[in-house]
Amino acid sequence: MTEEQWVNLPSEQVHVTDGITTLARVGPVRIRYRMRGATLSAFRIRTVPDPGDAAYTANERTRNRNYRLIVSTAQNGGVAEGRLLKTVKLPAAGGNVYALRALYRGHEVRSSITVESRRRLYYQVMHMAGMTAHSTANLEQAVWDPAKKFYVQLLRKPAGASEIPIHQSIQIDIDDHLVIEMALNDPAVFQLGPYGRFGFVLCFARYIVSSRDQTLTVSCPVSQPGRLFQRVPNGYELTLPAGTHLWYGMDDIDDAANSWLISVVGCAFTDADGTVSAITVNRDDLVVLPDHDFAHGGRRRIFLVLDDTRLPRAFFGATRGSLQLSLDLRLVDSWTNGYQWRNTVVIANRVVWEDMSAAVREYTLVHEIGHRLGMAASGTPSASMPAIAPQAPWAAAHTPDVHAQYYDQSWGGHAGGHCQNGANWDGTNWGGAPSCVMFGADGVGWVNADGSVTINQAPPQFCPLCEPQVRKADLSH
Repeated sequence: MTEEQWVNLPSEQVHVTDGITTLARVGPVRIRYRMRGATLSAFRIRTVPDPGDAAYTANERTRNRNYRLIVSTAQNGGVAEGRLLKTVKLPAAGGNVYALRALYRGHEVRSSITVESRRRLYYQVMHMAGMTAHSTANLEQAVWDPAKKFYVQLLRKPAGASEIPIHQSIQIDIDDHLVIEMALNDPAVFQLGPYGRFGFVLCFARYIVSSRDQTLTVSCPVSQPGRLFQRVPNGYELTLPAGTHLWYGMDDIDDAANSWLISVVGCAFTDADGTVSAITVNRDDLVVLPDHDFAHGGRRRIFLVLDDTRLPRAFFGATRGSLQLSLDLRLVDSWTNGYQWRNTVVIANRVVWEDMSAAVREYTLVHEIGHRLGMAASGTPSASMPAIAPQAPWAAAHTPDVHAQYYDQSWGGHAGGHCQNGANWDGTNWGGAPSCVMFGADGVGWVNADGSVTINQAPPQFCPLCEPQVRKADLSH
């Protein structure tokens, strides 16, 4: 008979739920014994591992107590029958199988029960105002995967999704993730409660994007008839350079405040003979035009309203020249599919004003949850392993040893611990075909000589080098 032992959870009654039927199955293994008499007796418990168990290196066991098998000497307290508390603390790995033995006065008694280790994390789904919370079924399967013996059960609590009001997007360059942190202090939104220590929040946002402030000067030709004729139009259309887009459509609250416009620097009209005249332009004179470069946005055209009092026309002859407008603008700078920060994972529903594809979303979900599991593992390397950036004390102590395809922000352009298996970095660009979900982007692409584009998509699965690390991860936090 095999019993599941949930090794990352403490022996607390709150975890006896959703398939865990007794406190004995949570935390250290509790041994039930029966002896012939009530004499005070001490005996030893021995575990026999399975040949297929995940093994920890001496380096890992030294760094992290949770990577060790800890077996205490047992004593019956003079009671003939009972259950021992905290006798066998199993290592952190999932899918390990242990047979149990008791040694007493030279005799060995074999239990009919074997124990197989499991891990559980709780999670709550949230979404920003008006956004869709997508399915997480594939994510749950990816980290449970009996064939790989990951055995990380992601248990959703509650079943529905909570909405974070007001905002739609996360602006990562101004610590906008604090919007989510504030929501976690609202009991109407954050409902993980006592499970929060062993859980995380998964939030879907419209965009995850950063901005930049830039001063730009745009110009347009002016050709107006004399005052005896009707003026057409009553203003001018100005277009930003290709690839430059206004901070518009990110968040409704920003659009209402015209956050795309920081200030008007100045405006001038240069007539046909070269005479330059200063023109007064106010914020209210500027409007973002509705046409856009992508499915859901990408606006770079502005309409400037000017009447005759600010851009005078000749009475008889035409007025010709050019208009130059200088603006301090808030522009869209860069995008990301998702990120993990502490116990929060955020996934974008759209990137570059286009809906994220189902394939990229699946990759992103597994990738970011991989970070929540401690991937790619960056435990203190041995001399034969790659050089890595300085690690936080927690990562150095609590994640498995780094493998040979690990890379981080010290090179490669991707912040955090990642896996380059199948890809290659030439010092400037990525090439190859990434074979791991923990690669730092959803794929590698390049332009061929004939102008066609090749994209090698990163898979939504862990590679053979990362699989053992997922299985060995310490999730007791």
